[in-house]
Parts: sequence; structure tokens; C-alpha cells
Amino acid sequence: MVWRIIVVVFSYILFWAHLSRHHLDPWSYLAFLVPLLFLIKRKWALRVMEYLLYIATLSWIYTTVDILLIRLHNGQPYVRFLVIMIAVIIYTIFSALVLRSKVFDKKYK
Repeated sequence: MVWRIIVVVFSYILFWAHLSRHHLDPWSYLAFLVPLLFLIKRKWALRVMEYLLYIATLSWIYTTVDILLIRLHNGQPYVRFLVIMIAVIIYTIFSALVLRSKVFDKKYK
């Protein structure tokens, strides 16, 4: 169960860094504090974290498309960027799905 929590927390740290980089401070603080919901032993807390990760995934997709179009327009290399961003998107989705694992059913009512 600990590795699942680490996976989710790391995903939120990545998203916090992304938001912080774009100076979206109120949202970055929220992303930084959301993993504290693990301390609330209720299923709704898991669902909130899960759905916020899906929203983060949409943000990653938007950012990927936006930067990809800029790089294509400017004739800059984009393959490595695209591979990294696809990995981040997949990791974020995986983190959200981890919260659906049956391991949490025993601890969260």
C-alpha cells in the first residue's frame, strides 16, 4: 500500500511543479496539499484525489498539444518532448487508477 501512496504523491508533486512553473500559485498550493486527503480514511477522499488526477491529465494533454504546436511552428525538435509528455500523461492516469485498487477498500470506508 505504501508504494501506491508514493506513486500518487509523486504525481501530485509533478503537477505542483508544473503549476508552480506557470505561476498558478493558488492551484499549485492545492495540488501540493491534496495528498493530505490520504489522512482522511473515507472513500470520498480517494475519489476526490482520483478525479483531480484526471483533471491534471487533461491539463498535461493541453500543455503537450500547446507546446508541441509551438515547437512544430518554430521548426524545433519535438520527439523527445513528446515522449516525455506522453510518459507523464500515462503516469498520471496510472496514479489515478491506483486509487481504485482493492487495497484501499480495507482502510477507507
